Amino acid sequence: LAEKITKNTPDKIWPAKNKDINFLILYARFRAGVGFDIMVKDYGEARCVNTGDQVGINGWYANGQAYAYLQGELGVNIKLFFIRKKIPIIKGGAAILMQAKGPNPFWMRGYAAGYYDLLGGLVKGSFRLKVTLGKECELDNVSPLGGIKMITDLTPKDGDADIDVFAAPQAAFAMRVNEPIVIPEDDGDKTYKVILEKFIITDETGNEIVGELEWGRMNDRATFISDDILPPDTKLKVSVEVSFQERVSGVFKTIMVDGQKAMEKEERNFTTGGAPDYIPLHNIQYAYPVVDQKHFYRDEYNSGYIQLQRGQDYLFDNSQWESRVKFTDETGEYKEADFNYNTSENKVSYSLPRVQRETGYVMSIISATKNSSGNTTTSTTQTQDFGDENTMEIRSNTAENVLKEGEIERLSYGFRTSQYNTFKDKIKDLKVTDDDWGKINSAVVFLSSKIEFNEGFDLSELVGNKYTENKPLVLVESDLNDRYFKEDINPILYRIFVQSSSYALSRDANEYGYIPNKALPIMSNYLTSLENNVDINWRSTRFPFRYNLTDIYYVDYLDVRDRVLNDYANGLLTPGSQWLSIISEDFDFMRYGDYTIKIRYILPGGISGTSADYTYKNPLTIRK
Repeated sequence: LAEKITKNTPDKIWPAKNKDINFLILYARFRAGVGFDIMVKDYGEARCVNTGDQVGINGWYANGQAYAYLQGELGVNIKLFFIRKKIPIIKGGAAILMQAKGPNPFWMRGYAAGYYDLLGGLVKGSFRLKVTLGKECELDNVSPLGGIKMITDLTPKDGDADIDVFAAPQAAFAMRVNEPIVIPEDDGDKTYKVILEKFIITDETGNEIVGELEWGRMNDRATFISDDILPPDTKLKVSVEVSFQERVSGVFKTIMVDGQKAMEKEERNFTTGGAPDYIPLHNIQYAYPVVDQKHFYRDEYNSGYIQLQRGQDYLFDNSQWESRVKFTDETGEYKEADFNYNTSENKVSYSLPRVQRETGYVMSIISATKNSSGNTTTSTTQTQDFGDENTMEIRSNTAENVLKEGEIERLSYGFRTSQYNTFKDKIKDLKVTDDDWGKINSAVVFLSSKIEFNEGFDLSELVGNKYTENKPLVLVESDLNDRYFKEDINPILYRIFVQSSSYALSRDANEYGYIPNKALPIMSNYLTSLENNVDINWRSTRFPFRYNLTDIYYVDYLDVRDRVLNDYANGLLTPGSQWLSIISEDFDFMRYGDYTIKIRYILPGGISGTSADYTYKNPLTIRK
């Protein structure tokens, strides 16, 4: 739970924000705020060691921090030497930050600090004091950092049953792990670190589950992602341990208690449920063909594959089952393909069968029994010897464990093939009917294209989806081989103001590149048409990317030029400085002519496909 409340004067009575309260010649201004950030947790039957009472209300107990501050000024508003002045009589401020726990028992501890200034500085000073309210509950297994419990939560809960085998145990911490933490104490602020020593999952025999940790953005939450799904119908234990370090003379040293490393530990025991006999779509990291792909190019790559997020080895290592891939078209006809499952990589791969163009297919992984059903039996013979050559032979028939002959569908999803064999064929077949341009400002235009009716592009190609790891399959970039860049832009800008120079560009180079050869955004109308399946005819006659490099050139030019001008005006640059060259250079309008880009097809997982060039044309003849 978190809340913050701030009040300024005037507020409701004086609605003009940030103005003073005035009365006769007096004025006043005040600012105050309070806030808290707490976590409420069920401690069950836990009791305070020092009181013997159950903690909280039915085990629910809050732990966190709270703060408050007040700042203000009171003075007179008079005209002095014909100039109206505000002369403060008293001004000051105070703030307090406290660790809070409660209720039952309620306890707060923190430090208050502030400053004051009286009569224009005649009396002034500052203060810092420790504040403690209530009685602290002393729980078992608490952190040495002032009793703050660091492992605030751990899931699954202790004793939980039928836990999903795809579950990912998670630990939450009161503060950022492996990062410095400043905590105010009686003898001043001290800096600590919380170190994660262990985060493991084990079964009843002590075998560890193989996996890795994923950290939250704030580094206060860790999630254990197992390589394979958790073992089904199994009792497991998740264990988390943290230690603590204090910075002493600039070096972090491990905190010791009674000669041993100070540790905080949490454990949870839980039991998993059964494992599914299929691959859930949410367990696919990426796949090719892509799930629900609209334009699959049959000759782009010779293999299909599915990368699982968590391995499901048990589906394919059963000696009684054999698996294959089946591609079924809209008429019900199907083709089968060889199948392989790599247990170390958690990856399905197969040879792509020959499919028809412009056809819908369902890709399925089918497992079938190797043995037929029947009344097969085996027999064993037991002989008993009664002496005097008297024997008895007993034959016992034993039924074999056989599976009913049939099939199980492990995975199924649809896709549709393109009218083209490869992505390159598609781009080369595009025929431009109109070279368009649009005005951004008086110095900058962008380029776009109208084309003959075409099947277009789908969302997986332009923006990606969860089965491509949200990465687009189509990447575009300029070849920067046009006269405008080579003769007008590069010599005055990027060739001089390189990325390592004093006047490197301010914008994030990761978006378009330092030289913005990737400034080719998708038209918003095109995406809207795809997402809502509207304006299909309009979309089928538009090339989706807009040539926008000139706009970024101009932004970069102004960025560098203005910073150079400011530094020159402030005396930071001498007249002979090389950086001053940009001041005398104008930003030239885009030249008439061709602007070529390269379009590349990248399969899921980063596999390079085919590529082709596409050419825009600026039809404006202002500059040639």
